[in-house]
Amino acid sequence: MRRARPADAARIVGVVSQYGTRNNDDRDGLRARDPAYVNVGLLGQLPVLVTNENGPIKPGDPLTLSPKWRGRAVKATGPCRIIGYALTHFPYVEGEVTWPDDSSGSREDRLTGDHVKCFLSPGWYVPAAEAGDGQEPPAQPTYRDAIRRMDEEAARREKESK
Repeated sequence: MRRARPADAARIVGVVSQYGTRNNDDRDGLRARDPAYVNVGLLGQLPVLVTNENGPIKPGDPLTLSPKWRGRAVKATGPCRIIGYALTHFPYVEGEVTWPDDSSGSREDRLTGDHVKCFLSPGWYVPAAEAGDGQEPPAQPTYRDAIRRMDEEAARREKESK
């Protein structure tokens, strides 16, 4: 396990998390004592260290790995693999509850680096402007179309049999 590097963008599955659930623990509840153990958040709301090299981050902005800094996320500005979506602002907005204020951990456990709360949802992002309008799908036959075709086929068979 290491800090994500720009070249890791295609392989990212989650973020290292300070806190996990008992579901992440071993049977005796002692995994936290293992110095080699790393808790990786795969889904949910977790703090993510960020930089503003791609501009300020607002709630709803997709987040991807920084092309410059290891272990940091930035606002995604084009098609790319993302780790999820920002739930808070960076730079911080006055009055907004930050992760340290919202954390249930002790003062020593609180995250002090620049961060946003992130809804983890690793996947592929394409900006809406680049996605285009798409095409209308071909018309699907309706129930009435099927009945009409069956009636026409029955009429044709009856005419042929005479």
